[in-house]
Amino acid sequence: MKKIFILTIFLSLFLVGCGGEDTTTEMTTTIDTFINTEILAPVIAIDQDQVYWSEVNAADSYEVLVKDVTTANTELLLEDEIYPVEGTSFFVDDLDKNRIYEISVRSVVGDEHSIYSNTVNVRMFIQTEVVWTYTFNVNSTDYFAVYGHEIPELYYIEEEGNRISTDNYHFDYELLLMENAFMKEYSEGVIFKLYTEQGIIDLEVNYVTGTTPYIRSNNTTEFTNQDLLFVFELCGGTFAELSGSDITSQDYELYGNILIIDAAFIQDLFDTNPDRESVILSYQLRNGENIVVGYLFINKEFSVS
Repeated sequence: MKKIFILTIFLSLFLVGCGGEDTTTEMTTTIDTFINTEILAPVIAIDQDQVYWSEVNAADSYEVLVKDVTTANTELLLEDEIYPVEGTSFFVDDLDKNRIYEISVRSVVGDEHSIYSNTVNVRMFIQTEVVWTYTFNVNSTDYFAVYGHEIPELYYIEEEGNRISTDNYHFDYELLLMENAFMKEYSEGVIFKLYTEQGIIDLEVNYVTGTTPYIRSNNTTEFTNQDLLFVFELCGGTFAELSGSDITSQDYELYGNILIIDAAFIQDLFDTNPDRESVILSYQLRNGENIVVGYLFINKEFSVS
């Protein structure tokens, strides 16, 4: 199934307002018969790159439990790991980067052990040098879209050290949509920090004022037999028309300011005329008396024979 086709399902859920069914996963637990409640558990703390604790009398050693709690998606979590430790500290530098861990420790005496200690959270994200710069039009009525970047997973977003509620944004299939009302809470430029599988990426948003609609994404693209996505800034207006090459409303989907053109329509045009090198479509945007006519250039994929 094509990624953009799946994206249309995502857009229909969040932009059109359809709901999804709740799913639950049955959890099973195993009773630990080696717990001895008379053995004291350590009290742990964290200082920069190490978790540490005071020595527990009679303890032979300690076991450090490292749980990956980066995301609620269990398919993306690392397996829990237990590390045996002779001393009273555990260095976190060797853990996989760009993850969040929950760490606890138990005391070991012979074959028995205590319950686990209190837990500490360790964030192992690395600040990248990547900065994505966008503009947000204060007259916009659409979702603020961040597109065209390869983000395998977005775990959460912060602004000045405060985590942004997931009620304010949606992310799937490498497309980040931020709620219009939320974006309007900032009257000036803002820098969001995106915590991703690739590290921390800065999203710098500058605020502008305008009433003339325009296309935000590149209007020229190469066709690779996948559905095509284009993003517009409507400034409170509407996407009025898409025409050319006998395209009909059955050949594309419009989600507010996001246009997705069916790959089958484009492929059929190239198949019908093998000498054809490009498809040119015309679009019309309207906002009051402002009417903007533009063009989409879809070029055949270049191949070396």
